[in-house]
Amino acid sequence: MGQKEIVTGNYAQSFAAKLARAGFEVRVLTHFMAPLVPALMVLRALGRLWPRVRHDPARRRAAELRVVPGFNELMRAPMWLERRWLAAGLDLPLGLSLLAVASRPSRE
Repeated sequence: MGQKEIVTGNYAQSFAAKLARAGFEVRVLTHFMAPLVPALMVLRALGRLWPRVRHDPARRRAAELRVVPGFNELMRAPMWLERRWLAAGLDLPLGLSLLAVASRPSRE
């Protein structure tokens, strides 16, 4: 998913359309992992400055997925708040992942 898709939500709209074409009724479609968006945007901006990472997709992916000591602990509270937000049935306008709940209509 590109940075523009993260910000604009185009990926979510495209995914919802694909689910509908496949015969699903989308009940919930929202982003999650929103607290990680700023960190990823900074990481990608820094990666553009580092030529070895910029020109090698495998290195770029490895850099984005690398576990940074202490980062998980730092993100514990924001992720807890996000979980509560989603549990309340509220949507998030952006995030690194999509959560979809869909079903096929019953045939009667």
